[in-house]
Amino acid sequence: MRIEADGVVYEVDNSAPSNRVMLTACGVLGWRNGATFPFRSYEPRGSALGHISSGTILAPMPGRVIAVEVSAGDAVSKGQKLLTLEAMKMEHTLVAPFDGTVAELNASPGAQVRVDAPLARIEPAKERD
Repeated sequence: MRIEADGVVYEVDNSAPSNRVMLTACGVLGWRNGATFPFRSYEPRGSALGHISSGTILAPMPGRVIAVEVSAGDAVSKGQKLLTLEAMKMEHTLVAPFDGTVAELNASPGAQVRVDAPLARIEPAKERD
């Protein structure tokens, strides 16, 4: 499980007896060596990691799409540039979270997007037998 506290992302092995993470109505609580810590679940958006579990690339903030480097159906590699978002006078490059195929593309150059808007979805590459 990936959790975040004070801007730091931690990988937690919930099988270790000294480490436990529990989702609660108030967020995430973590225990390490007998101490309790509040965390929030970590969901990377628009980063090199993308939204790992679903392959959905979300807009990290409101902005304008200024470039789209892929098309639906394209094969992509982990870290490959998918699109560029201009927000707060900065350019934000959104990349593929893993090797796969562009299953959905909901972005076009010049489009205004809101925070958490789904811009693309990557389907993982099939493992070879």
